[in-house]
This record gives sequence, C-alpha cells and structure tokens, in this order.
Amino acid sequence: MKRIFALALCLCMLLCACTGTTTPNEPKQPDNPVPAGQPEQPKAPVLRTERIILTDEAMQAARLNVEYDAVTVDGDGFDALNRALDAWSRSLADDLSTAAKNVLPDLEELNGVVSEDTSYALENSVAIVRADAQYVCLAITSYSSLGGVHPFTATRSVCFDTQTGSQLQLRDIAKDYDAVYQATQDALAHYEDREAFFEDYAGTVYDMFYTNEDDTLTWLLGEDTLTIVFSVYMIAPYAYGPLEVVLPFTDGTLSDGASGSVVTTLD
Repeated sequence: MKRIFALALCLCMLLCACTGTTTPNEPKQPDNPVPAGQPEQPKAPVLRTERIILTDEAMQAARLNVEYDAVTVDGDGFDALNRALDAWSRSLADDLSTAAKNVLPDLEELNGVVSEDTSYALENSVAIVRADAQYVCLAITSYSSLGGVHPFTATRSVCFDTQTGSQLQLRDIAKDYDAVYQATQDALAHYEDREAFFEDYAGTVYDMFYTNEDDTLTWLLGEDTLTIVFSVYMIAPYAYGPLEVVLPFTDGTLSDGASGSVVTTLD
C-alpha cells in the first residue's frame, strides 16, 4: 500500500504536463469594427478540447480508466500553433500510456484484496486560460486514484506563442524574472497560515524558479494577471490543497506592457 501511495504522488507530479465532446474557446469580438484605412488587428485562435479515452485489455482487466484532453485549433490560419498543440497533446498521451503500463502490476496485485467494485483512474484535464493573438496558455490538471488513502491532483501549465507555435517559459515573458520570484516569496511570507508551510518551503520556491523551472514551475498567464500555482504537497500539507499567488501585470515585470502597482494576493 505504501508503494501505491508513493507511486500515485509521483505520477500526479509527472503527468501534469486528453469518445469526444468538443469545447470551443470563442475569441471576444471587438465592440467596434476597425475603421477603414487602419490595419486589421491579429485574430485570436479558436481552440477546441476533445476528451480521449485510452484503453486496452490490460487496462480493462485492472479496472483502470485512462483519459486525457487533446487540444486543437478550430479552423485555418494558425498552422504552426496547431502543429505545436498536436505534438504536445500526443506527448501527453504517450506519457499517460507509459504511466498506466507502469502501475498495472501494482493494480493487478491490489485487485486480489479489494472489492470487485473498486476502480482506478489516471486523467489529464486541460483548461484554456488564455487564447489570443499573442499567447495561448493552458492549465493541465492531473488526477490519479490508484488505491491510496485519497486521490491526488496536481496542476501544470504550458504556454505557446500564438503566431510561431513556440513553447514559452516564464523567462521568455517576464521582463524582470527576479522580481516575479521575489513578489511570489513576499506573498507567501504574508500568508496568514504560513506557519503551516513546510519548513523549507522558501527553498522549494527558489528551486522552482531557478533550479527545476522547466519541470516544477507552474504559471498561468491570464489577461491581466500571472498566477503561480503550488500543487498539493509542494509547500504545504495535503489538507491545504493547492495554493496560488496572483500577480497583476506591472511595469517592468511582464512584457505585456500593462501598468499598475505590485500587489500580490494568495487565494
């Protein structure tokens, strides 16, 4: 059982990186048409998510449900972005399939001692945080229920340049990356229940920004805020759930050019 518990936690952190209903993300229409003679503004892509179920005889026998959201561009005009999203979605599917194969032996052993009604799940769900002419930002919630005391969830993120399809890191967007890091630490230091954080939480945050940023730093770029997400167990016990630091765009901090003071809040 301890092995299942540890494996579930590892899988949740690794997978956060999709029959099919589709969900469109319709871009906002301008209130006023572009006056004659003025250049037309770049268009925003319309994204769709499709729920995909991965299954085979071994998964069915182990009562393991594996699902993920694939993301595509609806329509023409964003070929580079569509190729990038397709490659990214396929990598999610490959990782999820590999994870499922890795847990099957443990689930088969566990099924020998639990009720036949017990089932398990590995799922990745995608939420569209931003999709405009400049950026596409997605939040990926990984959920695993593998026979432990409770299921695990973790959130990861991915951001693309809408025009080129290039995958972006926070350093590519932040004018002052160190200021974003410091604002995050300051917000956590003023959290009313910070005594409940793990003793070395500040070091964990530093490592997220400077040591393992490609793997552990989860950031969501909205229209006027940047949200740093801490999944369960990253800086606080499970009971506290995921934590977020929300940073409004500020001069000298993000390249979007929005103005305002550095105000940080923790939801």
